[in-house]
Amino acid sequence: GRTSAPLMLALLLAAPCAFLPSPPLGGAVLASPPQRVLHRLRGADAQVVSVQSEEPRRTLTADSDAVWDDPASSPRRSRLRQLFTDREMAFALESEMAGGSVVMFGSRRCPACRGIMPKLGRLADKQRDVKFYFMHHTPSTEHTFATYEIVAIPTVLIFDQEGRQVDKVELNVKTLSTLQDKLLDENRW
Repeated sequence: GRTSAPLMLALLLAAPCAFLPSPPLGGAVLASPPQRVLHRLRGADAQVVSVQSEEPRRTLTADSDAVWDDPASSPRRSRLRQLFTDREMAFALESEMAGGSVVMFGSRRCPACRGIMPKLGRLADKQRDVKFYFMHHTPSTEHTFATYEIVAIPTVLIFDQEGRQVDKVELNVKTLSTLQDKLLDENRW
């Protein structure tokens, strides 16, 4: 039978290791601490259930401006903002009045992305007239990844003040300085 969302939430919170039944999720999910677990429950009771252990891990946070909640890897609450949906991406590009925008497309599971994040955060702090965003690859952002033809991560797109894409850089440690040079080029804005 079908298990209700409140019952699944109770199971998830009560047990150190909870097995969530498959009908509402379309597949079984095993949730065990110390990992942060996000489950999207589908159906009439659709909601997001979030459980976080006491041990901090490199995870994305919805209630924070920083991309990583692990202080060792965080770009210290920088100006780098997280985008969670296609709508947020569209709104961010439309709402910028002055300066341009830089959007890094990546994943928290990508070692190169994790290595670049602190450097990109420092660059965001230096470039005050440019808005910096990070879009994590999830089912809710797949459309944006496809729209901008992101085939490798990390990839950075640069947008002018009208929200038009002006450049695309597949990022690594060597091309980070190229990105900085492109941002300093005042003719771009």
